[in-house]
Amino acid sequence: MACLSFRPATGKEDVFPRSLARRLELVDSIMPSVNYPKGATLFIEGEATRGLFALISGKVKLSTCSIEGKVIILKIAEAGELIGLASTLSGKPYEVTAEVSERARVSFVPRSTFLRFLHAIRKRSSKWFSS
Repeated sequence: MACLSFRPATGKEDVFPRSLARRLELVDSIMPSVNYPKGATLFIEGEATRGLFALISGKVKLSTCSIEGKVIILKIAEAGELIGLASTLSGKPYEVTAEVSERARVSFVPRSTFLRFLHAIRKRSSKWFSS
């Protein structure tokens, strides 16, 4: 599926704030976010991947088209979910269409920025485990 949650984990070693509201505030303070009205399209199935979207508030409908041309709703993403992660990681086109179904506040992370971030984390964790 095209989203991943950054909702609170149940583990004891959670390095991020425990409440979803606090996590969303943290994401919103780090990355600029934009308000989208109902009906706005974040991306279209088959479109070249630009990056991933962090849903701060609101809802986003993830859908695809059937062979007959009918829209199939796969999921309604809610606050705390990352949208477009699989495509951002693979570099392949978006697999679904993401349309705002309830006014939403969304942060966007360009693919190049996200991949640099992952590389930096991997590099840092390698140092921790090799010491």
